[in-house]
Amino acid sequence: SLKMLTYFLNIVSFLVLLAPLVSIGFTLQQTALQKKIFLNYENSLEISTARNDIDSSSLPDIYYIILDAYSREDVLKSEFDFDNSSFIAGLEEQGFYIADQSQSNYLQTQLSLSSSLSMEYLDWLSAELKNSSNRGILTEMTTNSPVRRSLESVGYDTVAFTTSSLFTQWRNADIYMTPNDSSMTELEGLLLSSSAIRFFAEIFNAKLPIPGYDLQRQTILYAFDELPQVAALAGPKFVFVHILAPHPPFVFDSDGVEITPDRPYFVGDANGFKGSTDEYIEGYGEELEFINRKTLEAIDGVLANSNRPVVIILQGDHGSGLHTNFMSLDETCVYERYSILNAYYFPEEDRDSVELSPSITPVNTFRVIFNYYLSADLDLLDNHKYFSTWTRPYNFVDISDENKRFCE
Repeated sequence: SLKMLTYFLNIVSFLVLLAPLVSIGFTLQQTALQKKIFLNYENSLEISTARNDIDSSSLPDIYYIILDAYSREDVLKSEFDFDNSSFIAGLEEQGFYIADQSQSNYLQTQLSLSSSLSMEYLDWLSAELKNSSNRGILTEMTTNSPVRRSLESVGYDTVAFTTSSLFTQWRNADIYMTPNDSSMTELEGLLLSSSAIRFFAEIFNAKLPIPGYDLQRQTILYAFDELPQVAALAGPKFVFVHILAPHPPFVFDSDGVEITPDRPYFVGDANGFKGSTDEYIEGYGEELEFINRKTLEAIDGVLANSNRPVVIILQGDHGSGLHTNFMSLDETCVYERYSILNAYYFPEEDRDSVELSPSITPVNTFRVIFNYYLSADLDLLDNHKYFSTWTRPYNFVDISDENKRFCE
């Protein structure tokens, strides 16, 4: 009967809706928990890293430039047969100190940046979030970090560039640099692009910020081209630039010619990379050569256009992912994934006084800078590196004593 059929379909509909409702409820519960943890973290953190009596006019501009997945020189040679000596020499000619034994503290971008911008390890997250996969707190820690808040408290303006990574979009910066005239986010652009609105946008040539190969190329080139222009802005300023290169997908060859892989856009690295091993090796090396050239040009422009002292941190958040499995430590080459480019530029008169070492890791980057320029008196932390899986990012395993593991 129709009555029984209706009753049956109602039950089926309820069960179909139940699963996403439970998932949404769990996500909301995790988000509320993480918000509470973050607020407690903010309240308990003593922002004693900045003095109130500092003359801001004497402070240097600080550029924090993250080249995503940029590996160390020796790794590039051993794993990619790529000679990076000319780029390193170019940086040294510009006055950079190269920490040629540096390693990242974490193997995932959000963990790495949350730690470096907090100047702390993330062990405290394990207590309540060990079995969580929700990353909301990492976005908060990156966007509203202690480093940023401390610098702003002594008179710094924050300048941030748009990026292909949604979790490093500092849209609440004092100055947000983006090539898109629209205030629309990439997520909003993606949602609209899957609707009928895309048809009208194409008719009127309206450019939606839709995640894809074109947008990735656009944001990479925009950051390199506009960095020298930012240098002319009044300071002091803290400039945050996250460039999704040489991280996959590889969208430039060595000459800067556009590459568009013949598959849907996806930013997966390591075991999430959709191409072959040979494609990774070739694509990484080709794009790296182009990125090197654009980096040196941008830094030349920054130094030429700056009318005040400049500090530049040029850093990989982690290394390449040729031999990395986000779900297995035993199938991850620790040597490759954790060995990073880590280079520092300081004004010439400060170079002999800043406390740097060949093995400095990102967690100590801003401790060194704050100690020297803000008289913060922060102890430098021991160098550690931690592994955690993609699905359990807060379940950390200390692998500080490991360097090889799987590398073939």
